[in-house]
Amino acid sequence: MSSRRVVIAGGSGFIGRAVVTELQHAGYEPIVLSRTAGAGRVVWDDASTAMDGAAGLINLVGEPINQPWTPEARTRILNSRVGAVRRLADLLRPLPQRPLVWVQGSATGYYGDRGDEVLDETSMPGRNGHFLVDTCLAWEDAFVQACPADVRPVRVRTGFVLGKDGGAFPVLAGLTRRFLGGAVGNGQQWLSWIHLTDIARMLVFAVAQATPTVLNGTAPEPARNGEFMAALRHAYGRPWVPPAPAFAMSVVGKLGGPDPSLVLESQHAVPNAALAAGFTFTFARLDESLRDLTRA
Repeated sequence: MSSRRVVIAGGSGFIGRAVVTELQHAGYEPIVLSRTAGAGRVVWDDASTAMDGAAGLINLVGEPINQPWTPEARTRILNSRVGAVRRLADLLRPLPQRPLVWVQGSATGYYGDRGDEVLDETSMPGRNGHFLVDTCLAWEDAFVQACPADVRPVRVRTGFVLGKDGGAFPVLAGLTRRFLGGAVGNGQQWLSWIHLTDIARMLVFAVAQATPTVLNGTAPEPARNGEFMAALRHAYGRPWVPPAPAFAMSVVGKLGGPDPSLVLESQHAVPNAALAAGFTFTFARLDESLRDLTRA
């Protein structure tokens, strides 16, 4: 197949915009599925035309999880993910020439709260009844069932993405600059982070290379929450500050902030499959990543 066209669902989001840039750098023609047509964008109703004969499809659609998990929000978070997978499958099914690969976003929430256990792509999912675990299981199951047999499937379980213009990092950076960048809880929970540049590169790598069917979208060296916040304070030249107790995060959640599990639970996820496939990180170390993100 000579086409260099790659269709991206969710290409206007925080990670999607970086993927579009990375695809362009790699010599691909990114086409973003959008509500409105324009340069480099097609509406969902015209997605079949864009996907026919494309080199790949990347799906990053999903309602943000960094919000209070009300019953309504839980429904939106789940349905946005599963619904997008099913809609794309319906669009792919009748095509005479389907994309070679479908790279499907998922999340390290798949593993649940696992303490110090090292989690690679072969690790079992977390316990049933945990919202993020159940959501990721339903998300990935929908994808496994929907991906056509002649399309190479890749799931990328993304961790905590560090970028200047989206996600939780700008909030943490703002708190740290205001001398509020303490650890959360006991600070021992593992944070499986990745620089925005590297998750974008990994998603494009999965299009271009014959990778395993599951990749952990995390850097090789996860950090404990206390270590992460200490490194961030160091990057901004701020002194030690007391940790925020776990109960305070629960109060924040009840007042409309994100669910406390997002910062209190522990996942030590490592990218063994990506490394074995030959992927190299631009920002493998936390101090390098934070220097890049905090420089003027």
